Amino acid sequence: STIQGLLGLRVDGVAKRLTFAPHLPPDWPSLTVRHVHVGSAELTLGVTQSPTGIQLQVHNEGEPVSMDFNPQLPLGATGAQVEQNSQDTHGRMELTLPVGDSTHTLPFSGGVAIVPDSKTPKIGEPSRTMKFTAVSLKNRVLTLEVDRVSEDEVTYFQLRTPWKIESVTGAEITPGGHQGGQVKVQGPPGHAKVTVHFGS
Repeated sequence: STIQGLLGLRVDGVAKRLTFAPHLPPDWPSLTVRHVHVGSAELTLGVTQSPTGIQLQVHNEGEPVSMDFNPQLPLGATGAQVEQNSQDTHGRMELTLPVGDSTHTLPFSGGVAIVPDSKTPKIGEPSRTMKFTAVSLKNRVLTLEVDRVSEDEVTYFQLRTPWKIESVTGAEITPGGHQGGQVKVQGPPGHAKVTVHFGS
């Protein structure tokens, strides 16, 4: 389901082990999940994300629980506990959650997050949001394949990144200082390709 995909929760009650691999949208600052049962433990999980790290806050009522914490990070982010490829980037932490309250921080640096310009359809109308059909990052070059389903002449999305944007093809960008910028894609509905070059 959408919720399972967003949270990435898998429980092994026999082994008293939990996998938590949240995929938070970049414009969500935080998320709280309550009443997660692992064996005799009941957990409340709070995730807060920032441009330099993800913090996990846990309240554990019951017994110690092992956790694999594998949150999705900005594409291309780096760090001691970060695994990346051209399509996605995740943090990797193996934790033992004690009884009571605990806080765990996964720091990272760099990377780029893509924030679609969501349009809320009226009741009965299909979604008109631009769809990203392929995303890859290699050697500081971001390639986006998009399908524009809206009849609007112009559609937008945001890039959030500390990296300097050097050039863009297939779109126009309004820089946002050190935090990326707004990307404007023009043309009729259909397929489009946008390439963004970042400085080293």
